[in-house]
Amino acid sequence: MSAPAAPVHVLVVDDDEDTSALLGSWLRRQGWAATFVHDLAQARVALGEGEISALVTDLSLPDGSGLSLLSNGRPPPLRAAIVMTGWSGDAERREAEQRGFDAYFVKPLDATQLVGRLRQLLEPSSADAAAEVRNLRCDEQEREP
Repeated sequence: MSAPAAPVHVLVVDDDEDTSALLGSWLRRQGWAATFVHDLAQARVALGEGEISALVTDLSLPDGSGLSLLSNGRPPPLRAAIVMTGWSGDAERREAEQRGFDAYFVKPLDATQLVGRLRQLLEPSSADAAAEVRNLRCDEQEREP
């Protein structure tokens, strides 16, 4: 039997209060906890506390690019990272992918799609779990008698 999934805690980094409020209502409907911050400095503090399972960040923030939040890799226990932005350029998408972001959404947001993508990333299906089990190896020489 597998251990119960850890509770989902989403960090939303956006300087637009309307976007944060909309996204917050959608996240709460999923039963997820959410923390809202408005700049990179606050986001780094929240990520450093080690309780964030998903990051949803704007690209353009008052103190820099949201992409910089994954500059040093993905801090544990972060399992999902999504960019939401008004920029639809290919260069920004490529950079987000290179830095380890899982998805890129252009504003205005379709909150249903964004939350659906978060759900896919945070709650793997039973088929994914079965695939992990199939990849286990049985070593007859190390088997206990």
